[in-house]
Amino acid sequence: MEPSQAERLTELQEKLGQARTDRNKSLDLSKVDRPDPVQLRIKSRRCLGVKGPTKLVHVDWSADRQRVAVCCKDGFVVCWNAFTGAPVNHATFKMSTPWALCCAFSANGQDIAAAGRDNTCKIFSLSSGTSHVVAQHSDFISSCLFAGSQQELLTGSGDTLCGLWDIEGAKLITSFQGHTAEVMSLSMAPLPIMSSVFLSASHDCSVRVWDTRTHKMVQCFGGLPSGAICVSIAGSGDTFAVGCEESSVHLCDLRADAELARLDDKSMLFPCNSLSFSFSNRMLFGACNDFSVNVWDTLRCERIGQLFGHDDRVSCVRTCPDSSCIATTSYDGNIRIWA
Repeated sequence: MEPSQAERLTELQEKLGQARTDRNKSLDLSKVDRPDPVQLRIKSRRCLGVKGPTKLVHVDWSADRQRVAVCCKDGFVVCWNAFTGAPVNHATFKMSTPWALCCAFSANGQDIAAAGRDNTCKIFSLSSGTSHVVAQHSDFISSCLFAGSQQELLTGSGDTLCGLWDIEGAKLITSFQGHTAEVMSLSMAPLPIMSSVFLSASHDCSVRVWDTRTHKMVQCFGGLPSGAICVSIAGSGDTFAVGCEESSVHLCDLRADAELARLDDKSMLFPCNSLSFSFSNRMLFGACNDFSVNVWDTLRCERIGQLFGHDDRVSCVRTCPDSSCIATTSYDGNIRIWA
């Protein structure tokens, strides 16, 4: 009996993964001149605390580089001014679930999308204070972000699907199918030329690249040592980093369709919950469960330091759009601004 199309696809993916592994082993990086190391001089400049014993899960920057949106475990979504340290007036919203998982600012800074374990994604308007449901999955929504257009929203869910939604009509435009386990993270390059391309990381040990114009998968990076937890694409749109459950971080190149380096360290005992590149792409920040933020030099492929200041698990890290600072959230209930 002839093999099915799915079996042939699986066989081709396994052969491709083996070819990548063999090629990476044959590379002799000892003959490559290494750039000068980066001097890490980042410190905690401001600490914003949320009232009450709550755990902060996710953070995102507005395009004006002034405000941050934060979602809490108890279901609240709060907007803060990162430089004055004060919450924005009338910008605290309550979700219908006691556990929010993700939030995202729109490009114009007037709306915040938030989702969680109630399987829905809501849009909160900062100007009117209203909210409405835009997306709904059959399992939790782990990640959401605004697509290139202000009228479209991307979601990743535990039901293995990614969805592209029309915000105004609250309707599903297309569903991206291919993962065989929970989708844990989404990432999209800030470049206008790549506004139709996004990445999804899943517990099926793969990162997939999708095109919203063709509604199809264009690349698949499989063969990861364990399930993928987080993914972040560099500002150039050529490189991305993915964090796995077994405490490893992998640097991959879209043009070469291959893994460039493995950035884990022997002293790393916990996986990264979130990853974010600096504006120059030279540094990569990773939020970890050991109360620290790991910092890697992506050219030298080594860890250059750790940022300490939180008293509990660091849940998310995001670089400011102009790379002047980074924001982190933690289960200790604090938002820290580093520069």
